[in-house]
Amino acid sequence: MEGSDAYPKWYAHVCYAVPVELLPDTPEAGGIGVDRNVRQCTDSNGKVYEMPNTDRTDAKLKRYQRKMDRQQKGSHRRWRTDHKLSKLRRQRARTHNAATHKASRRLADKVQTVVLENLDVKNMTRSAKGTVEETGTNVKAKSGLNRVILALGWRQMGRKRTYKTSELAKVPAPYTSQTCSRGHVDPCNRTTQARFRCV
Repeated sequence: MEGSDAYPKWYAHVCYAVPVELLPDTPEAGGIGVDRNVRQCTDSNGKVYEMPNTDRTDAKLKRYQRKMDRQQKGSHRRWRTDHKLSKLRRQRARTHNAATHKASRRLADKVQTVVLENLDVKNMTRSAKGTVEETGTNVKAKSGLNRVILALGWRQMGRKRTYKTSELAKVPAPYTSQTCSRGHVDPCNRTTQARFRCV
Protein backbone atom coordinates (compact mmCIF):
# COMPACT_ATOMS: atom_id res chain seq x y z
CA MET A 1 0.00 0.00 0.00
CA GLU A 2 1.20 3.49 -0.83
CA GLY A 3 -0.13 6.90 0.05
CA SER A 4 -1.17 8.80 3.16
CA ASP A 5 -3.64 7.63 5.81
CA ALA A 6 -6.31 9.93 4.40
CA TYR A 7 -5.95 8.73 0.83
CA PRO A 8 -4.61 5.17 0.78
CA LYS A 9 -3.82 3.53 -2.54
CA TRP A 10 -4.16 -0.20 -3.07
CA TYR A 11 -2.57 -2.15 -5.89
CA ALA A 12 -3.70 -5.68 -6.61
CA HIS A 13 -2.69 -8.19 -9.28
CA VAL A 14 -4.96 -11.07 -10.26
CA CYS A 15 -3.81 -14.13 -12.21
CA TYR A 16 -6.12 -16.66 -13.86
CA ALA A 17 -5.30 -20.24 -14.77
CA VAL A 18 -7.17 -21.14 -17.98
CA PRO A 19 -7.37 -24.79 -19.11
CA VAL A 20 -5.94 -25.43 -22.56
CA GLU A 21 -9.25 -26.75 -23.92
CA LEU A 22 -10.94 -23.42 -23.08
CA LEU A 23 -8.44 -21.32 -25.01
CA PRO A 24 -9.78 -19.81 -28.26
CA ASP A 25 -8.95 -21.63 -31.46
CA THR A 26 -6.13 -20.35 -33.63
CA PRO A 27 -7.49 -18.36 -36.60
CA GLU A 28 -7.54 -20.19 -39.91
CA ALA A 29 -4.77 -19.58 -42.42
CA GLY A 30 -5.78 -17.38 -45.32
CA GLY A 31 -7.50 -14.06 -45.71
CA ILE A 32 -10.91 -12.45 -45.74
CA GLY A 33 -12.00 -9.25 -47.46
CA VAL A 34 -14.09 -6.61 -45.71
CA ASP A 35 -16.25 -3.99 -47.39
CA ARG A 36 -17.11 -0.98 -45.22
CA ASN A 37 -20.55 0.39 -46.06
CA VAL A 38 -22.93 2.86 -44.51
CA ARG A 39 -24.52 1.33 -41.39
CA GLN A 40 -22.69 -1.99 -41.83
CA CYS A 41 -19.63 -3.83 -43.05
CA THR A 42 -19.61 -7.14 -44.91
CA ASP A 43 -16.91 -9.78 -45.25
CA SER A 44 -16.22 -11.85 -48.35
CA ASN A 45 -18.06 -14.84 -46.85
CA GLY A 46 -21.30 -12.87 -46.79
CA LYS A 47 -21.35 -12.18 -43.04
CA VAL A 48 -22.87 -8.77 -42.27
CA TYR A 49 -21.73 -6.79 -39.23
CA GLU A 50 -24.42 -4.27 -38.41
CA MET A 51 -23.40 -0.94 -36.95
CA PRO A 52 -25.66 0.60 -34.28
CA ASN A 53 -28.52 2.82 -35.38
CA THR A 54 -28.19 6.11 -33.49
CA ASP A 55 -30.96 8.04 -35.25
CA ARG A 56 -32.85 8.60 -31.98
CA THR A 57 -29.72 9.87 -30.25
CA ASP A 58 -28.94 12.14 -33.22
CA ALA A 59 -32.48 13.56 -33.10
CA LYS A 60 -32.04 14.32 -29.38
CA LEU A 61 -28.72 16.00 -30.09
CA LYS A 62 -30.32 18.27 -32.69
CA ARG A 63 -33.18 19.12 -30.35
CA TYR A 64 -30.87 20.01 -27.45
CA GLN A 65 -28.57 21.96 -29.77
CA ARG A 66 -31.49 24.11 -30.98
CA LYS A 67 -32.60 24.55 -27.39
CA MET A 68 -29.15 25.70 -26.29
CA ASP A 69 -28.95 28.19 -29.18
CA ARG A 70 -32.06 29.90 -27.81
CA GLN A 71 -30.79 30.09 -24.25
CA GLN A 72 -28.83 32.95 -22.76
CA LYS A 73 -25.07 32.51 -22.64
CA GLY A 74 -23.75 31.99 -19.12
CA SER A 75 -27.13 30.96 -17.72
CA HIS A 76 -27.62 27.89 -15.54
CA ARG A 77 -30.20 26.45 -17.94
CA ARG A 78 -27.76 26.70 -20.85
CA TRP A 79 -25.14 24.94 -18.74
CA ARG A 80 -27.56 22.08 -17.99
CA THR A 81 -28.44 21.72 -21.69
CA ASP A 82 -24.74 21.68 -22.59
CA HIS A 83 -24.20 18.97 -19.97
CA LYS A 84 -26.95 16.84 -21.56
CA LEU A 85 -25.41 17.36 -25.02
CA SER A 86 -22.02 16.19 -23.78
CA LYS A 87 -23.59 13.13 -22.17
CA LEU A 88 -25.40 12.18 -25.41
CA ARG A 89 -22.22 12.62 -27.49
CA ARG A 90 -20.28 10.36 -25.12
CA GLN A 91 -23.08 7.79 -25.25
CA ARG A 92 -23.06 7.74 -29.06
CA ALA A 93 -19.26 7.48 -29.17
CA ARG A 94 -19.27 4.56 -26.71
CA THR A 95 -21.94 2.75 -28.74
CA HIS A 96 -19.94 2.96 -31.98
CA ASN A 97 -16.70 2.12 -30.18
CA ALA A 98 -18.19 -1.06 -28.72
CA ALA A 99 -19.64 -2.12 -32.09
CA THR A 100 -16.34 -1.65 -33.94
CA HIS A 101 -14.47 -3.55 -31.20
CA LYS A 102 -16.86 -6.51 -31.46
CA ALA A 103 -16.75 -6.60 -35.27
CA SER A 104 -12.95 -6.40 -35.40
CA ARG A 105 -12.64 -9.11 -32.74
CA ARG A 106 -14.91 -11.51 -34.65
CA LEU A 107 -12.94 -10.97 -37.84
CA ALA A 108 -9.61 -11.45 -36.06
CA ASP A 109 -10.83 -14.76 -34.62
CA LYS A 110 -11.79 -16.06 -38.08
CA VAL A 111 -8.66 -15.73 -40.20
CA GLN A 112 -5.10 -14.50 -39.92
CA THR A 113 -5.27 -11.88 -42.69
CA VAL A 114 -7.92 -9.19 -43.10
CA VAL A 115 -8.02 -7.22 -46.37
CA LEU A 116 -9.52 -3.72 -46.46
CA GLU A 117 -10.03 -1.09 -49.13
CA ASN A 118 -7.46 1.68 -48.86
CA LEU A 119 -10.04 4.44 -48.44
CA ASP A 120 -9.04 8.07 -48.04
CA VAL A 121 -11.71 8.98 -45.47
CA LYS A 122 -10.49 12.57 -45.18
CA ASN A 123 -11.08 13.26 -48.89
CA MET A 124 -14.32 11.25 -48.92
CA THR A 125 -15.81 13.41 -46.15
CA ARG A 126 -14.70 16.72 -47.62
CA SER A 127 -17.38 19.40 -47.67
CA ALA A 128 -19.38 19.80 -50.88
CA LYS A 129 -20.28 23.46 -50.33
CA GLY A 130 -17.75 24.69 -52.85
CA THR A 131 -16.93 28.38 -53.21
CA VAL A 132 -18.92 31.55 -53.79
CA GLU A 133 -18.12 31.42 -57.51
CA GLU A 134 -18.77 27.68 -57.86
CA THR A 135 -21.30 26.42 -55.37
CA GLY A 136 -21.54 22.70 -54.70
CA THR A 137 -24.39 20.39 -55.67
CA ASN A 138 -26.43 18.13 -53.39
CA VAL A 139 -24.78 19.80 -50.40
CA LYS A 140 -27.39 18.64 -47.88
CA ALA A 141 -27.22 15.00 -48.97
CA LYS A 142 -23.41 15.03 -49.02
CA SER A 143 -23.19 16.59 -45.56
CA GLY A 144 -25.55 13.91 -44.23
CA LEU A 145 -23.40 11.15 -45.78
CA ASN A 146 -20.27 12.73 -44.33
CA ARG A 147 -21.81 12.73 -40.85
CA VAL A 148 -22.73 9.04 -41.12
CA ILE A 149 -19.25 8.03 -42.33
CA LEU A 150 -17.49 9.98 -39.59
CA ALA A 151 -19.87 8.71 -36.91
CA LEU A 152 -19.45 5.05 -37.93
CA GLY A 153 -15.68 5.22 -37.43
CA TRP A 154 -14.27 3.64 -40.60
CA ARG A 155 -10.78 4.54 -39.40
CA GLN A 156 -11.51 2.89 -36.06
CA MET A 157 -12.36 -0.37 -37.82
CA GLY A 158 -9.01 -0.39 -39.61
CA ARG A 159 -7.00 0.70 -36.58
CA LYS A 160 -8.54 -1.90 -34.26
CA ARG A 161 -7.94 -4.69 -36.75
CA THR A 162 -4.28 -3.67 -37.00
CA TYR A 163 -3.39 -4.95 -33.51
CA LYS A 164 -5.95 -7.79 -33.37
CA THR A 165 -5.07 -9.59 -36.60
CA SER A 166 -1.79 -11.21 -37.60
CA GLU A 167 -1.78 -9.21 -40.84
CA LEU A 168 -3.80 -6.32 -42.22
CA ALA A 169 -3.60 -5.78 -45.96
CA LYS A 170 -4.98 -2.85 -47.92
CA VAL A 171 -5.94 -2.89 -51.59
CA PRO A 172 -6.64 0.06 -53.93
CA ALA A 173 -10.26 1.12 -53.60
CA PRO A 174 -11.19 1.79 -57.29
CA TYR A 175 -13.45 -0.86 -58.86
CA THR A 176 -13.35 -3.18 -55.83
CA SER A 177 -17.16 -3.26 -55.70
CA GLN A 178 -17.26 -4.33 -59.38
CA THR A 179 -14.57 -7.04 -59.20
CA CYS A 180 -15.37 -10.73 -58.73
CA SER A 181 -13.20 -13.28 -56.91
CA ARG A 182 -11.43 -14.20 -60.19
CA GLY A 183 -10.47 -10.61 -60.96
CA HIS A 184 -13.12 -9.84 -63.62
CA VAL A 185 -14.15 -6.16 -63.52
CA ASP A 186 -17.45 -5.04 -65.00
CA PRO A 187 -20.05 -2.44 -63.90
CA CYS A 188 -22.75 -5.00 -64.70
CA ASN A 189 -21.42 -7.26 -61.93
CA ARG A 190 -23.17 -5.09 -59.36
CA THR A 191 -26.68 -4.38 -60.53
CA THR A 192 -27.75 -2.92 -57.18
CA GLN A 193 -26.02 -1.93 -53.95
CA ALA A 194 -27.06 -5.18 -52.23
CA ARG A 195 -26.76 -7.60 -55.18
CA PHE A 196 -23.54 -8.82 -56.81
CA ARG A 197 -23.48 -11.32 -59.68
CA CYS A 198 -20.48 -11.78 -61.94
CA VAL A 199 -21.44 -11.65 -65.62
